[in-house]
Amino acid sequence: MVQKVRVITKKQQREVILCLWNEGVCNASEIQRRTSIGLSTIYYNLKKLEKTGDTAQKPGQGRPKKITDIGARVIGQQIRRYPTVSTNDLTLTLLEKGITVSRHTVGRHLHNYGYKNSLPLAVPMLTAKQKQKRVEWAKEHLNNRWKRTLFTDETSFQLFSNTITQWYKGKRPVKPIPKNRQKIHAWGGFSAYGKTSLFCFTGIMDAKYYVRILEEQLPEVREMMGNNWRFQQDNDPKHTSHLAKNFLQENVPAVMDWPANSPDLNPIENLWALTKRNVEKRQPKNLDELELFMIEEWHEISDEIINNLVRSMKKRCEEIIRTAALSANLVGANRTYRYDLYSFIDCITAETFEDKLFNNSVHKMRLSRVVDQKNPERKFTREDLNARMFIAPDPNTKTKLPEHINYENDVLLAEKRSRIPDCRSSGPGLIVENPWNSTTIYA
Repeated sequence: MVQKVRVITKKQQREVILCLWNEGVCNASEIQRRTSIGLSTIYYNLKKLEKTGDTAQKPGQGRPKKITDIGARVIGQQIRRYPTVSTNDLTLTLLEKGITVSRHTVGRHLHNYGYKNSLPLAVPMLTAKQKQKRVEWAKEHLNNRWKRTLFTDETSFQLFSNTITQWYKGKRPVKPIPKNRQKIHAWGGFSAYGKTSLFCFTGIMDAKYYVRILEEQLPEVREMMGNNWRFQQDNDPKHTSHLAKNFLQENVPAVMDWPANSPDLNPIENLWALTKRNVEKRQPKNLDELELFMIEEWHEISDEIINNLVRSMKKRCEEIIRTAALSANLVGANRTYRYDLYSFIDCITAETFEDKLFNNSVHKMRLSRVVDQKNPERKFTREDLNARMFIAPDPNTKTKLPEHINYENDVLLAEKRSRIPDCRSSGPGLIVENPWNSTTIYA
């Protein structure tokens, strides 16, 4: 007895018919008996096999796309100029070009081209100086012994929070939320040796109240960590007040310096997020329940989670250093010459590749070619310009360069073809020439 083949999609049907044809099964009834594919489909594909020897679909079949190449370019231009534009506005813009489509068609087009519509990722608002200090801080503390550090911070727990998604079937669940939600503030700390108790309060915390919290909590910390430890806090004005500084200087072995606007560096933020989520799942009905659940969920956090967060500090420092290297536009002078949408770089050395800046600066500039100042006759192929050749998965791993690039001595010059007005820089070491042919940046 011949076992039937389960066929689901049209593509699978074509593949099965082709396979049986190659095995010598050319009878439509026999193929239908083995596969349960409809006879009309089998006859159609057998006729195609007799004519072309294949069951593949002909290219160009189906209804033509309503969004033409011109329409796709219009949509791309609008998205780049106005990232917040809606699909309704895009349909009106296309209508002006004589292309009538619905907003759903525009949405599918954008989805097919990889576009997503979401809120921008919120990150700390850092100045250039603060970013530089973060990198310096990360390099200085990269190999610290974080086990002896007590991470501290304050946060607020809201009653009737609504931040956790739910599974549901049918009608979407409804959760009544009061207009003015009450909250309870909390101060806590943790280290590799354990957590402090959670200090809960409802009033406003000023410098005097902050010192009062420390007075109550420090005996517990000394019992947990002894006399050889350091105290971490952010640069909140209450923490850096004269009153708090004097108290910490007299009562704490050491206070750790901390970069400004860097909540992403403090692992206690992860602890707060976990505690808040667990508290919200329990759905407290009043402030008494909220405070009780806060204390219980804080206490239930396992030592494994705490130790993982402490160990993550080295990775956080490494990530700051790596991100700074990727976002930098230059090597050496740290200067970018900008005109309109074009970015230029002074001099690309072999170190540029090692720092992974090739992918960020050179490749995305779509350079026409890269030449060696010392040897202008040397040619670089398009494969040499492929950024994937110059990316190391680990910052500590030395990037392998093509054999004809001397890692120690070669100084490479970037050249980009673009049409821009004539412009020169009076700054030392930067000259822009031949604006209508090829823009060359000399170091």
